[in-house]
Amino acid sequence: MQTIRKYVDKVRKDPELLRYIVIGVCTTAVNYVVYLLARAVDLHYMAATVLASVVAILFAYVANKLYVFRSHTDSLKAFAVEFFNFVLMRVISLGANAVLMKWLVDGVHIDDRLAQILVQFIVVALNYVFSKLYIFKPQKKS
Repeated sequence: MQTIRKYVDKVRKDPELLRYIVIGVCTTAVNYVVYLLARAVDLHYMAATVLASVVAILFAYVANKLYVFRSHTDSLKAFAVEFFNFVLMRVISLGANAVLMKWLVDGVHIDDRLAQILVQFIVVALNYVFSKLYIFKPQKKS
């Protein structure tokens, strides 16, 4: 219980982390809705995972840039580098998503809809670390 309180206090004191959690929930919802829609039209679960991830990546970039990290790029080149780094890190987390989905669905035999929810907890945590440390870090003043 003490550990949970410690994390709740950290979130209260860090508005950026709170914004990330809100956007993370929204991104997860976008991912899951697209995944369910893709599965409803009989797309294979791995293809649905990729499609849902692509849509969620685009949503997450805009939301994280504008709302969470409030990143400002002052040139097209800086924007392109930031976007490329964001997509690159999300592709890495997509790889983790796909490996975990394969293991949970084909190896452990968990229903793919439940597996997708479970995997998102790990993916959201990975994405925060990538975003905070590599993508939206504050620009150095010259």
